[in-house]
Amino acid sequence: MRPPNSVRAVARVSAMALALIVLVTVSIGWCYWLRGLTSNWPGPRITDALPLDELPGNSSISLLVFTIVVALGGVCAGKLSKALHFDGFAIALSVGLAVGAWVYLTSAISIFIVRQIPLDLAFDSTRDLQPAYVAGALFSLGVAFTARRPSGDQWLTRIIPSSVGILGVISMLIAALPNSVIERVALGGLFTGPSAPFTRTVEIVIGIVLLICARGLTRRSRRALMLASVLIFILSITRVIDGFNIVALIVDIVVLASLLARRSDFSYRGDPTTRATPFLRFSALALAAIAYGVVTLIINRTAASLPVHPLVALRVTLLTLVIGAPRQSSIIGGGFAEWFPWSLRAIVGMGIVWGVSPWFAPWRQRFDDGPDSRRQAARLVNEWGVDTLAPFTLRGDKAPFFFPGEQKQGVDQTTMLAYRVVRGVAIVSGDPIGPTDQIAGAIAAFRSMCAARGWRVAILGASDRYLDLYREQGLRPLYHGDEAIIDVERFTLVGNNMKSVRQASQRVDRKGYRAEIFTAGQLSPEVRAELCELEQRWLAGKPRKGFIMELDELFRLDGDDAVFVIGRDPNDELVGFLDLAVCRSSSSLSLSSMPRSSDTPNGFNAFLIVALIEWASDHDFSAVSLNFSPAARLFRSETEVRGWMRLTKRVLLIIKSVLGLQLDDLLIFNRHFGPRWQPRYIVVERYRYLPRIVIASMAAERYLPFAKLLRGRDWKEPTREVGALPVYSR
Repeated sequence: MRPPNSVRAVARVSAMALALIVLVTVSIGWCYWLRGLTSNWPGPRITDALPLDELPGNSSISLLVFTIVVALGGVCAGKLSKALHFDGFAIALSVGLAVGAWVYLTSAISIFIVRQIPLDLAFDSTRDLQPAYVAGALFSLGVAFTARRPSGDQWLTRIIPSSVGILGVISMLIAALPNSVIERVALGGLFTGPSAPFTRTVEIVIGIVLLICARGLTRRSRRALMLASVLIFILSITRVIDGFNIVALIVDIVVLASLLARRSDFSYRGDPTTRATPFLRFSALALAAIAYGVVTLIINRTAASLPVHPLVALRVTLLTLVIGAPRQSSIIGGGFAEWFPWSLRAIVGMGIVWGVSPWFAPWRQRFDDGPDSRRQAARLVNEWGVDTLAPFTLRGDKAPFFFPGEQKQGVDQTTMLAYRVVRGVAIVSGDPIGPTDQIAGAIAAFRSMCAARGWRVAILGASDRYLDLYREQGLRPLYHGDEAIIDVERFTLVGNNMKSVRQASQRVDRKGYRAEIFTAGQLSPEVRAELCELEQRWLAGKPRKGFIMELDELFRLDGDDAVFVIGRDPNDELVGFLDLAVCRSSSSLSLSSMPRSSDTPNGFNAFLIVALIEWASDHDFSAVSLNFSPAARLFRSETEVRGWMRLTKRVLLIIKSVLGLQLDDLLIFNRHFGPRWQPRYIVVERYRYLPRIVIASMAAERYLPFAKLLRGRDWKEPTREVGALPVYSR
């Protein structure tokens, strides 16, 4: 009969406690035995580690020996905790507290016996000794490194980046502020800073790098985890060697134990092309700082008519970088000594930030898809692209992601996601394209690929077809806006609600304007040249906007995959046109752009749209998608909005005026045609990523004045030789 859970829990805890007593006792015993063999070893020593030998003066031992022996005991404790099925972080802290308390107790009793002093005084004397804290820390780290690590994302993993960042700030403050200021905090004398200038310099540098590591840890960077772990361990050693800081040491160990316990959650290995970047960049800035220091010293001394040798200037520069202006130096004095060391440190600090940051940065997107991959994407869009946004996935600045994998040995891909990476955000254009039973697997595979490259995932323009599936995948849909879709069969110009469209179309028709409709394959070279020229005049040197619902160039789709509605004036001059993509799977057309001359009459676009709908009805198209209206529900509300909706509306109108966006304008134009509204969503992994995703998305759409800067230098504009056939032509 199996014993109850409570009995088994008590047995596990008892076994762990007994094993810790044995392991700590054995570890300290080994230290007593190794003390004589290592008494002449150089390096720092830990005092009162062996209090029973205090009278002969042999109570200290090499810090290196003590660390190795006790750490091995911690690893053994970790192996045991793993066998007993304890979780890593919780058992690591528990073991650290237990071992620290046990060493503190045994040390106090040893001092009581050896010194022959009152017991309360013995306990008070043990409070500030290093061995109890160091032993508890080493056992805690050993257990965190070897104990069982539960799978799945936990609260601890989410707070690790903030903890590392806070630790970096604490380290810089402790190193930068005088001890007289630090000791005035609530913890009093327990909170002390280092005394040696070199140690202060090390802690400030480590603090800066930890702040950068915190950013990398938010991307689950393994490089950031490894570097932060090493630096925190070095930081812990400085707490022991110089200015023993108990509180800071405990904070270090807690953060380091959390890193070691949850290290399996940090799977992003970093961009392999940036492996050597930090060393090259930091070396360049370090050399620049040294050169600056030497030249500045020579100039300063020469201006004062004083001699200086370049080697002396080099030595003083190196010393200044490490410990500040050396007091024994005779070539740094006066006001020059006040700002010169800080100018050197500023250069080195910039070098650290400049060098380390790319190491944790997400991958740069690399386009390695060829014509075969592009043709395969076009085939999937033609076969499975039922959504009106599907044709826009074929833009040249989007990369296709295929599931279950790349085409090999004649096996075709079945599902595709089109995406583009902007500053670490993988922006997916619309819903995945492929069989319904493949969508979940495709999304999971794409997210895994993005996680391995340090990218956030955002889906723009998602329809409501897969909202439940997105939620099942742990994604969070948010309403973004509405797409106006005209049902061709139900469209009519009869009725008061269509009065404005009817009158506008008739007015333009009476002025002698006419509309011609062709597929892209039917256009002659002369007409193509006319269209390109008109579009260039319409853009007036500005880049094309749009990413989700607009093609990146005029003839990106060719053959029967694009339709042009061409408007001409009474003199047969081209004055405007509509560029539409064909959604073959859903028998619909999707509007890309509406270039026109500035002198066209009001209602000209409505005239072209009416002609298009008549043509679509004759050619068996069931729907025409016009424009996407962001926050359409907010702007088309028939009643006055209140509360946070009113505030949101005002903010959007301010943004519209600043950036020149079309928000309520598009809604007003679309409403004239009596469309049905297709809601569109933005899908994110975490709500806290939303500000970054919004900025990246607006940069991709070119709605920001600094969009090119945000897109990055690796954003390549689509190019194609004049006259070359597009890869999407049927």
